[in-house]
Amino acid sequence: MSQIVYQSDFGWVLRPHLYTLGDAWHWPASAFDVLAPYTARTKQHVSKALPVEQGDAGVDAPNVRKRKRSKQVKSDHVNKQNGINELHSSICHWLSEAHASLVLHSGTFPLPTTAAVADTSSGASIDDLDFIKFRELADIADSSKHALESEETDQACGIVPVDDVSRELDISSLYHQFISNDSDECKTLPVLGHSFIVPPHSVFLMSDLSQAQLLRSLNPFDFILMDPPWPNKSVRRAGKYQEIDIYDLFRLPLKHLIKPGGCLAVWVTNKPKYQRFVRDKLFSACGLAYVAEWYWLKVTLKGEWVVDLDSLHRKPYEVLIIGRAQHASNSHPDPVASLPTRRAICSVPSKHHSRKPLLDDAIAPFLPRDAQKLEIFARNLLPGWTSWGNEVLRFNDVQYLTQTTEGYLAPPPTELG
Repeated sequence: MSQIVYQSDFGWVLRPHLYTLGDAWHWPASAFDVLAPYTARTKQHVSKALPVEQGDAGVDAPNVRKRKRSKQVKSDHVNKQNGINELHSSICHWLSEAHASLVLHSGTFPLPTTAAVADTSSGASIDDLDFIKFRELADIADSSKHALESEETDQACGIVPVDDVSRELDISSLYHQFISNDSDECKTLPVLGHSFIVPPHSVFLMSDLSQAQLLRSLNPFDFILMDPPWPNKSVRRAGKYQEIDIYDLFRLPLKHLIKPGGCLAVWVTNKPKYQRFVRDKLFSACGLAYVAEWYWLKVTLKGEWVVDLDSLHRKPYEVLIIGRAQHASNSHPDPVASLPTRRAICSVPSKHHSRKPLLDDAIAPFLPRDAQKLEIFARNLLPGWTSWGNEVLRFNDVQYLTQTTEGYLAPPPTELG
């Protein structure tokens, strides 16, 4: 079933719970029930960088030096904020028009609510399920597994059918090898008391940037989606994910992984610095031309922005920057050539931190039939996709999923014997 419930020249309205992994498995509507805009934080955050006024005529030398450094920090912050505001001003009018088209004029909103779900519009995290902490397991795997070849050396890496994965699983054997489900039905993968749904025709590699060269053993893809863990102070304080240095992205063999005419789509924060990095440096290093920017409009079930569009502290949208490799030949149809340069994806965000919209239904008309698709830094598996990341199974834990079709329970997925 398609997630698209409305579309216009501006883009699409998506309902992510309509996306099925196969065998009626899907993420429940209750995971996307944001009933009201996120409330403002009641605490006033006072920057540690601001100088403390002593009120004394005499100030010792260390405090003087601290005050000078603080002024520089404050100046840098103002400059960064001005850059964000300038970028926002350049797209604000279009975003307002897109919101009006997809929300106010569509007749789609308000969306139905899920009766059993409490209002979590404050934005508080509900990531309290007893899921496996894959970041910690990645470290265990690195220490327990035999030393691999140098990452500068091309490595052959076989693909293991999910049926061949033993129930008595040494957790380290999940790492640094491709595991696939080539069947037409879901499989369950039991790991340490948890069950994970592996969708049909999917492949995954659970690994991190230290083993990024394992990706070289894959054939190139028509479409690559990437959501890097960009440096972010608030996320760093909360410890929600492990950040990377932005230049670590050059360790990924992206140029090798993209077919001629293929696309790389990168989710980027609203910081101009990171957007310029993607367009001017990352795409250039991969031989890609910048072709499009799509925007995710985050709204409540009533269609309201989750925060005010002109908020200085937080924006209710994120940007997807798309680059394209040069086509080897113009002798056959090229659906990617019609990729719109600007579109909006309007949806209610997940309650779980940093989950992005599922793009299959929106991107499909602009890709070749039976396109090969790869997600980098993935935190879930999708049918027909290859997924890579150190938390790649996370949201395929059955605790995050539901299995229903037309109001009744579907048969369970195939279990591994």
